Amino acid sequence: RLFPKALECGARSSISISPILGVVIAILMCLDTETLSPKAKQNYFFSLFQDQFLSILEYLMEEKESIQVCEKITKEESEELLKQAKAEKEKMLEEFRQLIQFLEKRKNRLLTQIEAVEMEIAGKRDEHMAKLSEELAALQNNIQEIEQKLLQPPSEFLKVRGLQK
Repeated sequence: RLFPKALECGARSSISISPILGVVIAILMCLDTETLSPKAKQNYFFSLFQDQFLSILEYLMEEKESIQVCEKITKEESEELLKQAKAEKEKMLEEFRQLIQFLEKRKNRLLTQIEAVEMEIAGKRDEHMAKLSEELAALQNNIQEIEQKLLQPPSEFLKVRGLQK
């Protein structure tokens, strides 16, 4: 819960002065003061309600002070929460930097291993292709030799074989 102390401050009920003044004025209007002079009426009403107005004023001053305290508490709590949020953000960013660094190193190791495997595959392929080329050349020589022999007359063909006497 954000601002727990500040919310407690805000839970206080606040009295609005307007309805109180309305009631006071209504009461004043009902009083029989026809016989009093305007100055006497003013003094009479002032003395009659002076204590009530002073207690209302005192209450309002207390409310003002209470609200100011709540404002201070809210400001302090929000500053602390912002400080905590900033620290958490920095911690999270550092963890991500470390994770990215770890993944970069891992990627580079794996790429190096894959390149080594690729080079090994290429080397074995080249080696095997060289052997196949040698075998193909040998076969081609044999094929040419046989084709040439087949073109010879039978007497020559048999001579080479050692079958003719």
